[in-house]
Amino acid sequence: MKLEDLSRREQELYRCACPPENPCRPEHCAQFRTYYDAIFAGKTHEQALRAVDPDQLLCRDCRVKPPGRFRRLWTFAKACWRHVRNGLPNASPADQEHRRAICRSNQCGEYNAKDDACNKCTCKLAAGVISKTAWAQETCPLKPPKWGPVKGETVWARAWRRLRGASL
Repeated sequence: MKLEDLSRREQELYRCACPPENPCRPEHCAQFRTYYDAIFAGKTHEQALRAVDPDQLLCRDCRVKPPGRFRRLWTFAKACWRHVRNGLPNASPADQEHRRAICRSNQCGEYNAKDDACNKCTCKLAAGVISKTAWAQETCPLKPPKWGPVKGETVWARAWRRLRGASL
């Protein structure tokens, strides 16, 4: 992992060069820098966390505002288009639950427990079938992503199996 792989906000926190409208606390920046220096040195997430105070690493005052309505609508429309273009593949229930567990663990600090949603993409985790966690080809919007695409069965394959009499 390199500094360029971090999101814009993570790079601001690493350099402690935050904009005035979303300021950083110096002690938070120091913890953030210590954590990512350990990651850049090849340590695992758990090893890097031992060197910092997790409460300061995931500073609640340093969050970026969630995207606006137009941006959310646009990204959802793009996700819908990808979903339809790929044949409406859904992730298995186990994969969906695994993705939700990753998001709810809040390792990235973007999980909003009040709304049960991601602040980065504003995806509602309890939305059922209309959720990025349920669509097989979708990925987490963070850099690097916390979860990626999985092999899913398309709606056409499911319909064909039903016609052929195979059990679901």
